[in-house]
Amino acid sequence: MAKHRIGPRGWMVVAGLALTIASAPGCDTQSSGTALKPEGPPEILQVFVTELNPDTGKSSLQLAYGCDFAALEETRECESGVSDDPSLCCERMNDKYLDTPDDGVVKNALAAGAQKIRIIFDELLRGSSLEQFECACASSDKGVAGCPNGMRAALSPRQCDDNGDTNAIETGKFTDVNVDGVPDNALLLPGIVSIDCVGARRPWINTEDDGWYNPSGNQFVPIKRDGRPNWDGVGPALVLTPPVLPTGVDCWFRFADSIAVVTPGGGMTTVVTGVDKDGEKIPVPAALKFTTQALAVTSTAPANNQSGVKADLKKVTITFNAPLDPDTVIDAQVSVASADGTLAGSVKKPLSAGNTTIEWNPAGALASTTRYTVTVGAGVTDSFGSALAESYVFTFKTK
Repeated sequence: MAKHRIGPRGWMVVAGLALTIASAPGCDTQSSGTALKPEGPPEILQVFVTELNPDTGKSSLQLAYGCDFAALEETRECESGVSDDPSLCCERMNDKYLDTPDDGVVKNALAAGAQKIRIIFDELLRGSSLEQFECACASSDKGVAGCPNGMRAALSPRQCDDNGDTNAIETGKFTDVNVDGVPDNALLLPGIVSIDCVGARRPWINTEDDGWYNPSGNQFVPIKRDGRPNWDGVGPALVLTPPVLPTGVDCWFRFADSIAVVTPGGGMTTVVTGVDKDGEKIPVPAALKFTTQALAVTSTAPANNQSGVKADLKKVTITFNAPLDPDTVIDAQVSVASADGTLAGSVKKPLSAGNTTIEWNPAGALASTTRYTVTVGAGVTDSFGSALAESYVFTFKTK
């Protein structure tokens, strides 16, 4: 029996579908008092992580934890079982439920660029434990100039007001371009979620711009698959968009118990984060892990095995799939050599393209009709300290 449980009985309405969440065997039976799971700590139902397919070069959201509803639908298993709830069916089909460390199927998660992580919950979380409003303290232009103590965001519309009074809504102290009395923009509270990775120098910690909370649910398209409901992603969702993660390592989530927030008066207040209406925290399953793509070279100029390269070549560039630690990209880590010996040259600093590209400049002209071997040493690391698995080598030939 899988360790994760969905229950007690409740109703979830997402994208026009009424979905039953029934009690699992062995769970306490309670009556529903809310629109979702009524009592108990919030649980993580599914986690999706953007993964790169090395064969196609394309990325897509892949299940890292929870029930593989798609596999159930493809095999048509459990449809005539005791329950018609795929969530409960999935618990009985252990090979379709990713809840142990060995289950991890996301082995090539994007480390930089378009990473999007969706964490699906079985109940609503308290919005003020995850988000803050965007202030607009200059009502004339709806900008953030003039916000108390330069605040960009606040825990409530009242905090956006210079005086902290109750007239913030009437005086337009938060962004409300459509003038409907509701803040237009919500920003994540910074520091509510971190992603820790094996061997990394530091965790990734969210800023206010690194995602959003979608309380209305985040069901994936299509709503139906083969005429039946698509259960993937059903439930309130926290979406994270980390711009950079460590490469080639196992990673997991950690939710902060609380964070310190600046108040309009310039003081500090403590906010309990990631809780439901009863103040119960999100427990993170130990099995909830994924592996990021290894640090790798994505392109070079000249290209590998390229011939006809001009002897007056001015630079050799090597581009990686993640930002590098510039301190590890030193002249000793990049060499260009022929059968006659190693060329004199140097690495250009600062690195280019957001620290993803190394540029090596030769001290003089190259020899004609000569094959050169470029070697990037394994001492080069990404910005979190994850290194190349081995030296990267490519060649080119001059004309």
